[in-house]
Amino acid sequence: AEEEEEEEEGEKEGEGGGGNGAARMGANGARVAAQSRQSALFTMAQKELADDDFSFVVPVPSTYADFADALDGKDGPYVATVVARMRVTGGERGSRSAPGTSGLLLQYLLRWIAAHPTTLGPLWVHVHALALDDTRAAATFARSRVGDLLERLASGVEDGTPTPHDLVEASLYLRLFELSDSRKNHPVVTPLLLLLCRVLEEEERSLEWRGDCRVGGRVAALLTAWSAETGRLVPQVTSWFATVLRAVARQTDLMASPPTTQSVLVEREGCTSSLVVLTLRQIRQFISTTAGMAGAWEALESTATALAALGSACADGAVDEDVQAEVDATTDALDGVRRDARWRRPLALHVKAPTPIRSLEPDFDDSAVNPERRNERRVDDVEEVRRLKRARKRAASTTAKEIRKDNFALATARLREKAAQQRRFEKSEKAFMGVLQSQQGEAKKLDKMRDRIKSMKKRK
Repeated sequence: AEEEEEEEEGEKEGEGGGGNGAARMGANGARVAAQSRQSALFTMAQKELADDDFSFVVPVPSTYADFADALDGKDGPYVATVVARMRVTGGERGSRSAPGTSGLLLQYLLRWIAAHPTTLGPLWVHVHALALDDTRAAATFARSRVGDLLERLASGVEDGTPTPHDLVEASLYLRLFELSDSRKNHPVVTPLLLLLCRVLEEEERSLEWRGDCRVGGRVAALLTAWSAETGRLVPQVTSWFATVLRAVARQTDLMASPPTTQSVLVEREGCTSSLVVLTLRQIRQFISTTAGMAGAWEALESTATALAALGSACADGAVDEDVQAEVDATTDALDGVRRDARWRRPLALHVKAPTPIRSLEPDFDDSAVNPERRNERRVDDVEEVRRLKRARKRAASTTAKEIRKDNFALATARLREKAAQQRRFEKSEKAFMGVLQSQQGEAKKLDKMRDRIKSMKKRK
């Protein structure tokens, strides 16, 4: 009550003075008082959190230190429950200078996930919802932190392998960039994706001597998720899949050989059956993600060849039943991609549009949510097909016009060449006739001189 009275007195003084400085001091005092009240409420709620009582609303703390102290040592579901209670107090929109309640809580949550990567699973739903509430704050925070991440990834590529902490942070920032969809993100997303592709290439090279495919699997899953959101193929992912399958096939051949010929290579290649199953499931996820994209089968040809080698190695019975089942399922999926590629439509109609992330609130006009509209065809799809047909007709007519122009130009060039040849022939003919006439004139002169000489001899 005393703080509220002091705020009212400060506002009255600001109004009475009429100066901007007094008004600013009153606003600052009100902000400080609000933060102190919020800290007091959070301290009271923190005492209740010790008893695991979540039947009340938890206010958003004013500093990240209070947020981290309250959740220190807690697991992911506990943190998710506390954040869900804090989201009830949100709703205040932010500005360019200061984030709102949702943006502030999102920054706290992202810093917490960066420090505790294992808690991303249960907290991603809240990150997604908070980022949708304040996309500007999400993109600004991600752009401010992605520079340090790029340096750590680059040093990780040079020194060895990047840490799982950095990969989780990279996946988080990529998702936030896709949610915000701003032009300011493109200069940041491109080097991050190129660096992740470089990480995958380095992991592919080092798989021969290190035999650990866990980091590469995480990066491949990250790039696969990005392909699903943007509709673009990443060729490094398919190359990684093919390398892992070839390594597993070599290991399977060694395991199927007699015990006398086994060597340290089996331990060095070290791809366990669980990692093999995970890789095969990632391949099927990549196939379902890139289904319908142009060039999908061309990108998966090397993977299909390596999988065929692994299938022939598995025929000796040197692997588990789970691995054999996953190999069969992945082979069937690749056969389906091969059949689709053989009978696919033109590329203009075959390009897959970027798939947006679905909102947490269901859209009942969507055919995927409402079964009554499942058989209805979207107006946007019909308009897209019509637009592509019109574009194809315009391209065909333009091509026909260009062909007619080229034919006319070729015919004109042929006529000009014939006319030039005729002129050259006439010129040479005229020159030859001139030489012939001059020779005939000289012959006549010689005949006259001969006749004159004969007549002179007769006179003598």
